Amino acid sequence: MEEISRNGVEVISEALLSLPSSPGVYKMLGVGGEALYIGKAKDLLARVSYYTKWDKLPYRLKMMVAQVRRVETMLTDTESEALLLEASLISSIKPKFNIQLRDDKSFPYIAIDMAHPYPRVSKYRGKKQSGYEYFGPFASADSVMQTILEIQKLFGIRPCSNDYFARRTRPCLQYQIKRCTGPCVGKINEGDYSELIAQAKDFLSGKNTVIQDKLKEEMMQASEAMEYEKAAQIRNRIAMLSAIQARSIISTGNIQDADFISYYEDEERNICLQVVFIRNGRNYGDKQYFIFDGAEDSMSVIERAILSLYQAVPPPSQVFIASSINATLLVSALDKQKQRVQFKHPKDETSRNIMEFVQKNAQSALHMKLKEELQHSKMMGRLANVFGISNKLERIEVYDNSHIQGDYQVGCYIVAGPLGFIRNQYRTFNIKKAGQGDDYSMLREVLERRVFRIDESNRPDLMLIDGGAGHLSAAMEILQPTDIPVVCIAKGRDRNAGREWFFMPNQQPFQLPPRDEVLVYLQGLRNEAHRFAITSHRQRRAKAITKSGLDEIPGVGAKRKKQLLSYFGSLERIKACSPEDIARIDGVGKALAKVIYDHLHGKV
Repeated sequence: MEEISRNGVEVISEALLSLPSSPGVYKMLGVGGEALYIGKAKDLLARVSYYTKWDKLPYRLKMMVAQVRRVETMLTDTESEALLLEASLISSIKPKFNIQLRDDKSFPYIAIDMAHPYPRVSKYRGKKQSGYEYFGPFASADSVMQTILEIQKLFGIRPCSNDYFARRTRPCLQYQIKRCTGPCVGKINEGDYSELIAQAKDFLSGKNTVIQDKLKEEMMQASEAMEYEKAAQIRNRIAMLSAIQARSIISTGNIQDADFISYYEDEERNICLQVVFIRNGRNYGDKQYFIFDGAEDSMSVIERAILSLYQAVPPPSQVFIASSINATLLVSALDKQKQRVQFKHPKDETSRNIMEFVQKNAQSALHMKLKEELQHSKMMGRLANVFGISNKLERIEVYDNSHIQGDYQVGCYIVAGPLGFIRNQYRTFNIKKAGQGDDYSMLREVLERRVFRIDESNRPDLMLIDGGAGHLSAAMEILQPTDIPVVCIAKGRDRNAGREWFFMPNQQPFQLPPRDEVLVYLQGLRNEAHRFAITSHRQRRAKAITKSGLDEIPGVGAKRKKQLLSYFGSLERIKACSPEDIARIDGVGKALAKVIYDHLHGKV
């Protein structure tokens, strides 16, 4: 391994001469003044002096210290103020050597649209709006979707959008498989549907016993009225509800609203911090924070993770924490932000059992994560051998694009490293110059814009492009001067996965054996890029639907605008239509079609 420079130790040692023994935040700055690392301390002098003890530093911090050219400090009155300032600075600046604990997504909720006569149930993120009832937060989108599926199976509540609901003339597949009661076509009246909504809200509120009692009474009434089919349906719902309750991994006892937080740290000081959300007596899932590469102060990082959590979501009435976590500093920091949080150590049998469950899961999750990352690192090493790349692969960028018949063109790349996908470095490009559906021009435009932003901190060791020989030629027009290895991956005849061809400059195309480990790994990289490209394209299209050249046309509201764009696909295609074509849409008469046509062609 290459010798790491110790020059930064001298810089830090000189800074120690003027540091006080008081609370505050310190910044380690690089040659260009960029923040390499930000930390907080109860005693700045004692904490910063740690970085001069070279032999005790983990590899990551040695790399950081080697680049330090200046040390800056900001004094605070208390350590809790320092914790708040540290979390704020790390969140806004994102220094290279700090451990980023969370992604940028908010925690999801389940929302029920109570303003509609037949409310829908859906996943929701963002600021709460009037007219909705919210349940959560859930730890992940998977937890939300699993709960929505249970609600569909139990109560037949519709998950479809209001626009889709309004367009239905016959029941959809969800009705056929008994996951919706078909309110869109009058298969259930408003009163009966409202009763199902009330039961769904009871289910989300943990009132399963209340629901079962109501269902048993309804089943008896149906049976007495000789409505045996209805009675059988209710019986099946009772059995399904019991099965869902039986599947609960942990018993919450009398605990209604609480979070449970624990962690596991291995010998190499890798950490998994785990949080389990319990709301209304139900397990709403778990959130994990992984901390690798020997954090110099494990408890400081754990404190910042907990602080970040309760800056993102309102805390429950009580938070149970592992006995090794001291909550005094957290209580003080959150109190300064007017967040009243009651931290507890488990005392009764139920809370101790749940904490033990959280602790075991943190240990299991860390072991699985380390195993996955070892596999990633192994595959990247084999990948370099397959493609004849002499340098170690630390950063792979995978490129793809997406569009619908040339509309809403989006290019993107994802990033993978030895520890897996680096999702906070994924990027999208709205295509501005390329012709509609011209994949080669789209690729050239994306690569031109990417090359302009390459520096030493984000230079890829390999660019993997979804495409064949034509894509390789287009890519090399842009990338030839960079010396970055480029490989194009194309599906074989009939686009069969497993028979991919690989294209590299100055080489004959070649294939890897079916089911080869490297081939499977490459397919995973390509599939992730494809997923991200499609998601980005859909987001751009959805944004165009909510804001377009139709906004200012009299008589065209939000519902009509969605209808027009969904039917024709884009504003450009609407412009290409005659008034007669536009008038073919249900509800758009000749008069409104003429207004739309004249407005889009500047005749008003």
